Amino acid sequence: GCAVFASAGSIAARRPQVCRGGREPRFCLRVGHRLRKRGCQCWQTLMWSEAYHAAWGCRCCVPLDDAADGGEAHVEWSIYHLSGVALASTSKETLPVACQKGALTATASGAAGKSLLSLNMRRAATGWEQLMASGIQVDYMQERMCGRMEAWLEALRDLSPAWAPKRRGSVSKALVWPFSAYSHFGVQRVWSLGEYSQWADLCAALATLGVEVVLWPWKRRGLPKKRDFDAADVIFMDYDGIHSSWRKTSLPPADKTWILDTFGTDGTVVDHGFFGRQPPLTNFPLKRFLTFVPGYSSRNTFLGVAVLRPSDAAASEAAPPRRKWQCVLWSKVHPWLNEKNGFPAYHHALLREYTKHCHVVATIDKKDTYGTEAAIQSCCPEVEIRGVASPNEFLELLRSSAVYVGVGEPLIAPSCFEALSLGTHVVQPRFPALRVLKNKPITEGWTSQHPWLEKVPEPFVFTVDPRDLTASVARAFREIKLAFDSHFGEGDDDAGQPHLDAQALERFYVAGEYPNRDAYSIGGFLGRVGSIIQDTTRLEAKDWDWERSQHPQQLPQEWRNPPMAV
Repeated sequence: GCAVFASAGSIAARRPQVCRGGREPRFCLRVGHRLRKRGCQCWQTLMWSEAYHAAWGCRCCVPLDDAADGGEAHVEWSIYHLSGVALASTSKETLPVACQKGALTATASGAAGKSLLSLNMRRAATGWEQLMASGIQVDYMQERMCGRMEAWLEALRDLSPAWAPKRRGSVSKALVWPFSAYSHFGVQRVWSLGEYSQWADLCAALATLGVEVVLWPWKRRGLPKKRDFDAADVIFMDYDGIHSSWRKTSLPPADKTWILDTFGTDGTVVDHGFFGRQPPLTNFPLKRFLTFVPGYSSRNTFLGVAVLRPSDAAASEAAPPRRKWQCVLWSKVHPWLNEKNGFPAYHHALLREYTKHCHVVATIDKKDTYGTEAAIQSCCPEVEIRGVASPNEFLELLRSSAVYVGVGEPLIAPSCFEALSLGTHVVQPRFPALRVLKNKPITEGWTSQHPWLEKVPEPFVFTVDPRDLTASVARAFREIKLAFDSHFGEGDDDAGQPHLDAQALERFYVAGEYPNRDAYSIGGFLGRVGSIIQDTTRLEAKDWDWERSQHPQQLPQEWRNPPMAV
């Protein structure tokens, strides 16, 4: 089972271990005990989620500490009510009458809102129970999902408009098959976390929306067969899954299939045996391809990943770690720093330039086949090299650092948005020329390591020019240092002024707020998955408009002469 909450460092440590309200809320305990019996500690998160109790109007005026102090009992109360407001660490005498023990009633949301929210939370509880009992093989996926369960439930509570499926039972079961990730990135010793982050977030979002998730295992049951596809209401696969199904079993129905595709598929790459727009991929319209980057392949659908704000995280109630003037190097494998691999020289030059302005920490896979440790030591021996950190350890490292720095690779990894959401600046290079990826199904030119970072203004993100490294990098670090020192009180008052006022910097460093952050928020991700579920309907002629106008030869046979609208 999951050990995320086994140590007393999270929600279980902050909230009571037994629910002793005016009457036992059996709906909370039932789900919690089921999860616990199945060996997963995540049940504690669900039982003590403010959003979950709020939806049920649970009368949990629960004493946390009855110990007498100086002859007078000091009682703390944790109250969850329909508006989702938590009144914690408050003495009983100071509570409003309506919030005191046994007096809580349905108020804020109204009867209709209460009914819908309660129904959604009940479905979410069932969805999470089924997901956690499904035998997840990738530890990173399970840790990521378990550690964020409460944030997902809070996002469901706050979703606007509220989640309401179009038809009762329209989508109740999803088959999720990350075959490419299994094949290329491992199951036990995982080295590419970006793809697994997206798959984990997709499973979590589906469970939160009350959908039963069937996470297809690696090797245990072979490939999904027609009966498995027929039993699902929506199917999520990747390129490897489509090709393997086509060759060995049967293709999933196009009406209910979505394809996770990191870089996007714009339909212009045809002559390629694996990702070219030819059968079997032409069975699926381009809008059914889900991408990492918003708007980069406009004919696809943006999915992205879900990023926590500090206030979403379980550790947010504790004091944040003191930030150091240090940088964290983006990525844990670096074949591009090995000069023998033929990558452009500016990768090495960038890292050397970063070390002139800031102490750099690299968390790397020391057992990788690219010789990353030797490459970094050869390029910049002053870089502090550490082993691969756990997800929580890595987030703490970001929270305690000033800058997250990229050297141009890997492309579009989502960790840069984890850094921003934790109040850590990001520096990335702009490519000297538009870069068209030769091994991807898209001919759009890439402009930088992560194009969406270019939508985030300075001083949160700096996109530096590798053709003028000395001046460009120096300016970026000068501006970041001014902002950093102005907030943390270590700077010279005469050194200059940062770009933003003190309040904007405060919101960034403390709450992870920055322009355009909603694209990668948990709430935004949950809303997009909800839209995908709503759009999982029978395909129509309009879904093939681009192919019909630009590449009619790509149309499936049944759509070359679509039926006329009545």
